[in-house]
Amino acid sequence: MRRLGCNSNKGLTLVELIVVLAIISILTGIVVPKMGTIVDQAKDTKLLADLCLLDTVIMVYYSDHNAYPVKLADLVPDYIHLEPQDALGQAFYYLVDEDGNGYVLKGKNTCNQDVQSEASQ
Repeated sequence: MRRLGCNSNKGLTLVELIVVLAIISILTGIVVPKMGTIVDQAKDTKLLADLCLLDTVIMVYYSDHNAYPVKLADLVPDYIHLEPQDALGQAFYYLVDEDGNGYVLKGKNTCNQDVQSEASQ
């Protein structure tokens, strides 16, 4: 004998399935674009940290040799293991002043804008 109001089928109806898929699609549409922004922010933060680290390493090199390195590759392997790259995966721009009293160090962020190190003169 069947009871009224009790459904013996234990599954989702087509309407319920469509509603669940719509909710998942909406959530995906919200989350995925923000993931790209988060990754770009992380790359830009790493760029700033690498610039700060390179400034410190260049100053240590200067204190050891009483001169700035001619190129960043001169720091490898004694001061750093690998030459770091900017947020776009390119080598940092590094140039020592003609008089040897300062240097310029900069890299590109994810918006392709130059970011100069704080210690650059």
